[in-house]
Amino acid sequence: MPRTKADKQRALRDFIAALELRFPQVHVEEMRSSSGIGDFWVRVEAPEPILFEVIDATSSLSYDWLVERGINIYASVSERGEIPETAPGQPNGEKTMSDTPLVIAGKSFGSRLMVGTGKYRSAEDQMAALEASGAEIITVAIRRLENPEQKSMVEQIDWRRYTILPNTAGAKTADEAVYIAKLARALTQSMEEHYQHAISGAGWIKLEVQPDPASLLPDPIGTLEAAQKLIDLGFTVLPYIHADPILARRLEDIGCATVMPLGSPIGSGQGLLTKEEVQIIVANAHVPVVVDAGLGVPSDASLAMEIGADACLVNSAIALAQQPALMAEAFRLGVEAGRRGYLAGRIPRRTAAAASSPETGVPQPAGR
Repeated sequence: MPRTKADKQRALRDFIAALELRFPQVHVEEMRSSSGIGDFWVRVEAPEPILFEVIDATSSLSYDWLVERGINIYASVSERGEIPETAPGQPNGEKTMSDTPLVIAGKSFGSRLMVGTGKYRSAEDQMAALEASGAEIITVAIRRLENPEQKSMVEQIDWRRYTILPNTAGAKTADEAVYIAKLARALTQSMEEHYQHAISGAGWIKLEVQPDPASLLPDPIGTLEAAQKLIDLGFTVLPYIHADPILARRLEDIGCATVMPLGSPIGSGQGLLTKEEVQIIVANAHVPVVVDAGLGVPSDASLAMEIGADACLVNSAIALAQQPALMAEAFRLGVEAGRRGYLAGRIPRRTAAAASSPETGVPQPAGR
């Protein structure tokens, strides 16, 4: 069994090569590392009737074999034509179709947890939490970079590893938000020059317009105005909003890549107080719905995912926890559990009890 990340990487390459050799028509794609340190993700596309047979047929690469090596599969259906049937006598592994990836603006992600980079007590706490979260998208407040200490912490992040999502936190008007977004794009360009490497998420912006510093609630009018201006300037806009289904639809209609309704006020830890509104947004959205702000514990994130949210963004609850890395891991698991619960399909709520044991054919005592 591979022990090191390098060993697991070799096992991953062998797995992909084996699939491509045996089934030339299967589309196999390695994805960015996701949940769990040292884990890898592979997307496998094949026609639906034989999708699992394709996976099972790969020279004893059973489910346990993959798990031991940190290889996770996204199995999805394609229309690439028929693929040869499995050869007789080959093992049948566990037939459980994996979830599809989160897709934002055409980019795929394995993790459905996004995390922020503010409020950490130390750079060590920040880096450990980012690692434990399994997040692939991390937010950075451009205004915080004016603080030398905060700037130093952000500079420790490897911008080549993550999709960096700058935000306009601190903007009180649409014009201020647009100005900060332009600064963010300039910063991304400078980081690309520094790394001599394209920065994932370049041109993306998490839009926040918050005129009231006490409540930090988003301005719906300013957000819509700024979103339109930024889209016209070529930005990929991910707007933070109140859980307003009408505003969510209008932002989607003008071209926003996601909508990001709050669960409760930023940093409040009150949890998902907007459950019913988020459910309406989810039911009508054609872009990813990311619950952002106010989540205090992993069960809050799990609930958001259970009702159909596509992802969650968490900062304060992780950064201010007594053990940020442990809390980051807990949120990762909470998001994963909630997503699986949503996909599995919950039972309907009932007003009365429903017996789980047989109600007929129960043995009766003699003489009755």
